[in-house]
Amino acid sequence: MFTIDEMLSKNNQRLAFEHFATKNDGCGPDGMHVSELEKYWRMNHDQIISDLKNQEYQPGIILIREHMNKTGKRRNIASLNVIDRFITRLLSQKLNRYLAPIFCENSYAYQDSKGVMPAVLKAKEYVELGMRHVIEIDLKNYFDTIPLENLIPEIERYITDEAVLHLIKQYLFCDISFEGKISRKTQGIVQGNAISPILSNLYLNDFDKELDESKLCWIRYADNIYVYMDSYEKALLVYSELTERLERRKLTVNKEKSGVFDVSTRSILGYDILIRNKKVDVRKHIYKSVNQYSNWHDSRLEFINGRYHITSDGILNRQDFGLLFENEQKKHYIPVEVSDQLNIYGNVTLASNVLQSFSNREIKVSFFDKYGRLIGSFLPEKTKKSAEIILVQSKNYLNEDVRMDTARRMEIAGLHNIRANLRYYDKKHKGDFKEKVDAISGYIDALNRAPSVNDMMLLEAKARQLYYTCFNQILETSDFQFEKRTKRPPKDAINACISFGNTLLYNLFVNIIWKKGLDPRFGVVHASNKRNQSLNLDFADIFKPIVIDRIIFTMINKKMLTLLTDFETSNQGVYLSREGKNIFLQMYEEKLKSRITIKGKEMSYYQLLESEVQNYKNFILTGETYKPYKYY
Repeated sequence: MFTIDEMLSKNNQRLAFEHFATKNDGCGPDGMHVSELEKYWRMNHDQIISDLKNQEYQPGIILIREHMNKTGKRRNIASLNVIDRFITRLLSQKLNRYLAPIFCENSYAYQDSKGVMPAVLKAKEYVELGMRHVIEIDLKNYFDTIPLENLIPEIERYITDEAVLHLIKQYLFCDISFEGKISRKTQGIVQGNAISPILSNLYLNDFDKELDESKLCWIRYADNIYVYMDSYEKALLVYSELTERLERRKLTVNKEKSGVFDVSTRSILGYDILIRNKKVDVRKHIYKSVNQYSNWHDSRLEFINGRYHITSDGILNRQDFGLLFENEQKKHYIPVEVSDQLNIYGNVTLASNVLQSFSNREIKVSFFDKYGRLIGSFLPEKTKKSAEIILVQSKNYLNEDVRMDTARRMEIAGLHNIRANLRYYDKKHKGDFKEKVDAISGYIDALNRAPSVNDMMLLEAKARQLYYTCFNQILETSDFQFEKRTKRPPKDAINACISFGNTLLYNLFVNIIWKKGLDPRFGVVHASNKRNQSLNLDFADIFKPIVIDRIIFTMINKKMLTLLTDFETSNQGVYLSREGKNIFLQMYEEKLKSRITIKGKEMSYYQLLESEVQNYKNFILTGETYKPYKYY
């Protein structure tokens, strides 16, 4: 298949070095860093190559650490010396080149041009053919239980070079260190070794071929096997047969996670398959990493300053020292002592004594219609601002030079963050957006020369219009198409997401502005006129690209939203459905609590928004320089 000389060729070395250039500067058990690899190889490669060819090379001891993921599942991960990582990379590149073509089409893991999404789309194809039952087989501790005495003959069927075979066996029957004890590995393959994924596919390749010969609708992704059937009874028989075949290969089926299921009740590789009106769609499965109560999202328990979102219909009453929300499904208690904002999206009836609780606890309440548009807000009397702060804000607004300078700073920061988004996705699209990035830079230069606030707003509008033309490329899907920005009403799903997300951000900034002691009616870029809120729009324009737009790109590219269930058409517009709003709200709160490092200080995005308003307040009260946030 390939020789040791081919494995050690200059071209194969170059590809391996290019691979490590993309990795973090990790350190192996021997203390050598990845950044030191190339220099070390130049100094020692003659001896190492000679040892490899003469079958005298001895790999270093592999350090095994137990790793527990967020679900509590534990597995052992290997840490190899950096030089062994390099050698196994050389080996894996050749193994992949020669072995991948012999694997079945429906084996999707650890192969270039394959992966999770092609596997999920294949599952969707099966369901569209009428397969409504799925056999799921999970192999328990697959890598750790592969019998080496059975794997070696499989390798020898394809690898004939003695030096290559010897090297593979050296890494299979390797010395490992676990919890301070050193032993020789005799069972299973090491997770973390570059050759292990391709060998795991090789061991099940004959099993895959049997599935192909049986004409079954199947998918295998590593240790997860899915077979789609049109009959529950047939599926039970096939499940029993496949389990026996795997056990004959000395593998263990995890009976707790395996069985025959209705397709609509399961997810595949992190995606749900949705069936409605005979239409089939896929959506990223939403894992509940935050506290959820039915249609509630309680962010206070995740320390995001007491925001509650109610998306279902019901009645809100006062109970003891808190609030009780109830409907036909459940009752939910809200501890008002840890709440400062309540957003209501459903048809909620408020008892009269509830408003007294809101007022006493200074809880701001915002009401949204079914389309996600803000209807109005309840603002406790205690939160209303003193005349002193109003006079200071009005003085700054009426000072044309001060307003012009501040507006220019805000507008430049907003376009800078748009440009930062495009630069990020420009790397992914290999230069597709370079001209647009340059054009945005031109608009930023023009902002520095704009003679009035209105001229600045016109430049900003043109820049955003240009930015929106990039959305279809960023989204990488034909399901969601975006032609132009439409607001009242939004004409497509992307506009529905933008409108809903922007409304959330506007409302959040209003709450922060009130908490910081400012009045949102006095804007900078947006004029203070008949509009009740202006300053929040100024702040939101700075952060829309890096908060709301990033959320939208993530949800759609990861298929967390689907046109089938998460959107609805009404009044000639397209809006998020209740289910779609719940998904958006969860991602929105996750974004606000995610961490970012600024000038060496780590903070959440919510804290970043608070600091932005505080910096502006310091500016108008003390004259401290105000520098709107720019994302780098």
